[in-house]
Amino acid sequence: MNQKLAIRYIITTYLARCPSNIHSEGFKPLAMDIGRLFNLAINFLKTPIKYIFFVIILLSFKIDIFSKNTLTGEEIYKTNCSFCHNGAVKEAPKFESLQLLSSNAIIKTLTSGVMKVQGASLSPKDRKLVAEFISKIDTQKPQIIAGTCDFNDKKSAKNLAVKVSNWGMNLSNQRFVNDAQINARNVGNLTLKWAFAFPEATRARSQPTVAGNTLFTASQHGVIYALDTKTGCVRWTFQAEDEIRSAISIGTDKNGNANRLYFGDFKANVYALDIQTRKLLWKKKIDSHEVATITGSLVLHQSRLYIPVSSTEVISAYNPKYQCCTFRGSVVALDAEDGSQIWKTYTTEEPKPQGINAKGTQNFGPSGAPVWSSPTIDLKRGLLYVGTGENYTQPTSENSDAIIAMNLSDGQIKWVRQTVGKDAWNAACTMPNGANCPENFGPDFDFGAPPILVSGQQDLVLAGQKSGMIYALNPDKNGEIVWQTRAGRGGIMGGIHWGMASNNQTLYVPVNDREAYEADKHKPAFPGLHAFDVADGKLQWSMVEKNRCPEGIKWACGSGLSAAITATPELVFGGALDGILHAYSTQDGKILWEFDANKEFTSVNGVKGNGGAFDSSGPVIVGNQLFVNSGYAKFNEKAGNVLLCFETLPKSSIKSISHVSLSVNDLDKSVQFYEKVTGLKEASKTEIKKPISVEQLAGFQHHNRKAVMMKGNNGQLELIHFEGNNQLSVMPVQGSGITHVCYQSPATNSIYEKAKANGATVVSRGNSPVNRGFGIQYAYIRDANNIMLEVEQLDKPKFTEDNWIGHVAIVTHDIDRLVEFYTQLFGNKPINRVDNIKNNPKLDDIANIDSLKLRGAWFNVGNMLLEIWQFDNPKTIANAKPIPFTQTGYQKIAFGVENLEEDYKRLIENGVNFLSKPIGNEVYLRDPDGNLLMLIEKKE
Repeated sequence: MNQKLAIRYIITTYLARCPSNIHSEGFKPLAMDIGRLFNLAINFLKTPIKYIFFVIILLSFKIDIFSKNTLTGEEIYKTNCSFCHNGAVKEAPKFESLQLLSSNAIIKTLTSGVMKVQGASLSPKDRKLVAEFISKIDTQKPQIIAGTCDFNDKKSAKNLAVKVSNWGMNLSNQRFVNDAQINARNVGNLTLKWAFAFPEATRARSQPTVAGNTLFTASQHGVIYALDTKTGCVRWTFQAEDEIRSAISIGTDKNGNANRLYFGDFKANVYALDIQTRKLLWKKKIDSHEVATITGSLVLHQSRLYIPVSSTEVISAYNPKYQCCTFRGSVVALDAEDGSQIWKTYTTEEPKPQGINAKGTQNFGPSGAPVWSSPTIDLKRGLLYVGTGENYTQPTSENSDAIIAMNLSDGQIKWVRQTVGKDAWNAACTMPNGANCPENFGPDFDFGAPPILVSGQQDLVLAGQKSGMIYALNPDKNGEIVWQTRAGRGGIMGGIHWGMASNNQTLYVPVNDREAYEADKHKPAFPGLHAFDVADGKLQWSMVEKNRCPEGIKWACGSGLSAAITATPELVFGGALDGILHAYSTQDGKILWEFDANKEFTSVNGVKGNGGAFDSSGPVIVGNQLFVNSGYAKFNEKAGNVLLCFETLPKSSIKSISHVSLSVNDLDKSVQFYEKVTGLKEASKTEIKKPISVEQLAGFQHHNRKAVMMKGNNGQLELIHFEGNNQLSVMPVQGSGITHVCYQSPATNSIYEKAKANGATVVSRGNSPVNRGFGIQYAYIRDANNIMLEVEQLDKPKFTEDNWIGHVAIVTHDIDRLVEFYTQLFGNKPINRVDNIKNNPKLDDIANIDSLKLRGAWFNVGNMLLEIWQFDNPKTIANAKPIPFTQTGYQKIAFGVENLEEDYKRLIENGVNFLSKPIGNEVYLRDPDGNLLMLIEKKE
């Protein structure tokens, strides 16, 4: 071999081992180094021995000529990733969303996930560097630190009656729940019960299914979760090979109880899992294409699984060196027992070479027409209906952007109804002069929402398209169009995107209309929810949502509905891209309830939880519970990782605050004070030598006591003195516990002056109550026992009596926890909640605290209010243990109930722990802060 040729061979071989994506700024000095090395080598090599010596050194010694030009993770990101993830490609997650993933998750995405085509051009070292640059997640920390159910979960897996078995709520994909216990009358009480956070996730996509008291869902990283529906605790998990995007279908035994789970993953694998043993029964890869995937949910019917097949090749086409495109959509039927294939039907012909793109890469076609939504089953006709997407390349086919009917038995195509022809599009069309973008591309008007089969005077197949059009097709006349109408402008994410709902008479249509194609931007947008008559397509009502997105927001925001919706006889639930979940009336579209998910959530499993955009999967309703995912990092939307459980509150019979008990060290003196100051009258007097039976059952031990019940116009104060208790304890204004009772009076009959005249000390600043300017004057004072009470003087009293008990106040270090507890206790949400009270000098004067910061919530308990406060400055400190009820101060709150037995049962079923069982007409419990409570039923 010629010496020069040999040296060239050695150097170029070494160069080939370097990253192929070295950008031009670093290549010039590198080339100069190689040139100098080459010349030195030629001058040095005069003999064969020296030649051999040089080759040995060159091959054995690590020549670091490239090290000073190695790119950093940031440089690799800017060169290879930033164009798409900084907003140029609409479907790509934003950089801020990628930061929520671990470096391991990013590496997996680049090697075997949705970005593997793009990641193939990077060396393993480069993939590691860019992943470490992007990620802000500490992978060393445990991701599930709590939340495992503390009972025998094997027993819980038996006799699970199926409640929601698939994505569409039935085989017809109607997404209609006829037996929901959530209705227009009680939806206002729909309250967040728990939140489950998926570890290291930027989206929550797998729509839940439910059997018995167990919910099944899956994560971005392929973990199947079986959760308790009441608490959200984890019964068990199963690790699949890759991400699960679809709902998990539930199989049943001969008795109708859940026995198997069926699901597909990102790599186009289908799984069958035994629920009781949690063992994998079989696993089947249903498409050999390297980027084939399963997005739509499997449908199970009569021991057959019907699986829609899609791909991410539409994204692969962005790379000009990628041979675009060879994937073709399909539907596959498998035997549910063993996973064997029964039939497979493709939506296009086999792709063939179609020419060379501008970068010299071979193109193929026809391709695409993916099926990325759940199939619809028509038992009456023995047919299966699916919607298809666009072709990726030309030539286009007649089966793209269409509704296709196939035989359930053999997959033979019976009819096709294409609504948009010649639609070829892929991700290369998002960049100028994309090499793989077809000529005359677009408009990319998929059928992403599954067809809905409705029955009535005429059976119809209803289909909604990303174009914003809806169609009613006649299944008996080869899909002939019965009527068609426009619901929205259409766009990249619809128009209609993921799923409509129907009750056979009305079609409820969610419209996104956030991002329009250039050709459609002049058309009006209709983001929101719309109702159409199934028979003729006429509009019944329309709720167009106004833009609620704050100015300057970083993530792509919109008030439209991209995610699937779910309907009940009285309500339609739909979540918007801006993170707001609504309940609409089926009568007129009026919004009856809303929830803002743009917040952090305390998760039941200890993982940091964040809400975000609602997209893809829709709400699931079972009885009085609603489950919904929040967070979706694609399309530049706000990332999130939570599954939220809402619940309407069971009816409570708590109607009043019967009385508040106050422990004092001088009973006679206290009776006189409250009679003279508040107008309360002595109603009864008792002396107890030992604990009564219900107290013994609750574990109370105390000295002999005397008690006087003081009665007012709308409530009672119980004054108690325990034998030997002469010590005074003073609770600060911001102390934790039951802090005070508020007494109201007309301004003309001032309790404030009476209190001072009878030995009270004033907490508030000044020599008179603080006037806040809206007809009420306030002051905190302390009675002769240093126990605080509040007085409010009203210019225009709401009552005719001289005095009134306005509220009982509790101060807590965790208002969210306490509000959740009392919401459950009362069966009602607070009538008001304020979380940022500060910079109010008059409040500072009332509490005698400078720069007061606090949060408050108010419950209406019939005869008076329960007021809850959390002080942030000065900070409320939690009590280390419950305050002894013999200590001076407010001892307990007694609530009057109409049916003690029913309330006790209701609260037990919802996880409330009692200190005793009911005896007679009383029962004791504590709230989460340890405050002593009593439920008491007044007997006639």
